[in-house]
Amino acid sequence: MLKFNKTEIIKNLILITILIVVMSVFNMPLYKKINRINIKFTEARDEYSANFEQGNSYEKSLAQYNNLIDKLPTFENTFYSAGQELTLITELEGLASKHNLNQIIDLSSEKKELSENVLSMGLKLDLSGDFSDIVNYINDLESMKFKISINSLNLQKLGGDQLKASLLTNTYWQE
Repeated sequence: MLKFNKTEIIKNLILITILIVVMSVFNMPLYKKINRINIKFTEARDEYSANFEQGNSYEKSLAQYNNLIDKLPTFENTFYSAGQELTLITELEGLASKHNLNQIIDLSSEKKELSENVLSMGLKLDLSGDFSDIVNYINDLESMKFKISINSLNLQKLGGDQLKASLLTNTYWQE
């Protein structure tokens, strides 16, 4: 059997300790870098797994986009063009006539610029008639998506079945 004296054992332990410290010092940055890369890969994997579980694949997103394109109105049909005030008045008069209502249109509001090519103009409509005709008029007015939006509605009873409705609306125009 080999016998080691105490000084040799201490000397060897010191050398092994120094070797471990030196190896740790030189390899510590490498371990940290590998750990950071591992964390990034784990985060990316978790994100892709979550997206896959939610069904957010490229093919599904493309199919949803193509489905929505057909449903969106074209830009030209979204707004009135500047100078089409008479068209708007004619449409509103047609709606009032269709629903047997008396209508007064007030176009006196100023135009406000919403963006570079889009303007908003307030419009006041005073209607008189029976309740069901006013409701049907408002439903038809709301079907003119994007062109006219109703901000407020005020109803007053005139007598009998007759009501007066005051609508404050915004109309949207393209320059």
